[in-house]
Amino acid sequence: MRIGYIRNNQNKHELNSTSDDGQINKMKKANVENIIIEVFQNQDEDNKDKKNNKNEDIQQYFKNTLLSSINELRKNDTIVVLGLSELGESLSDIIKVLEVIDAKGVQIEILDHCFQGININKKQLIATLKWVKDKERKDIIKRQARGQLIAKAKNMKGSGRRKKYSPYAEDPKDRETYFTVLAMLEEDVPIKRIAELLNISRSTIYTIKDGK
Repeated sequence: MRIGYIRNNQNKHELNSTSDDGQINKMKKANVENIIIEVFQNQDEDNKDKKNNKNEDIQQYFKNTLLSSINELRKNDTIVVLGLSELGESLSDIIKVLEVIDAKGVQIEILDHCFQGININKKQLIATLKWVKDKERKDIIKRQARGQLIAKAKNMKGSGRRKKYSPYAEDPKDRETYFTVLAMLEEDVPIKRIAELLNISRSTIYTIKDGK
């Protein structure tokens, strides 16, 4: 059985539009046999606290109802969604839903043009999304570390303590050496090899590495 899943946040025009962009029309063209439509409705719009938390409420609502809908499906059924983002607001949510779909033996079809004509391998898709999530986490850590390093270097500037190799070294060649060392460390080049290539001591490299 082919089941269409639509989530809609009270946007009736987007849902019922007779144009090709209408959500229901897209599902009908995909030859689904049944359509599950989740429409979030805020029952207490006069409550200020609920207004402030509306987005979180919507995300949690869709997450719970989607998983409940998937649990009703049988092995080899196909769930059809308009886009990957229909499965969750974050990569973590999307991965969790895909893992449930995979465990149930349910197939998934994504109507977004990026997936058209592709026979989706759920395990590969999950692995790819996990890689993206992990890369984003590592990139955030790197940016934070780089920001801390820059802040520390700025605090050192003008403090009376001169450092030969730093972002603020007087000699441009020393500044270049500093950033080259950081780049090579990030690529896991051995410290001994860096010292040989740049003709600097290993203690200097450790000083740059530790941000001292």
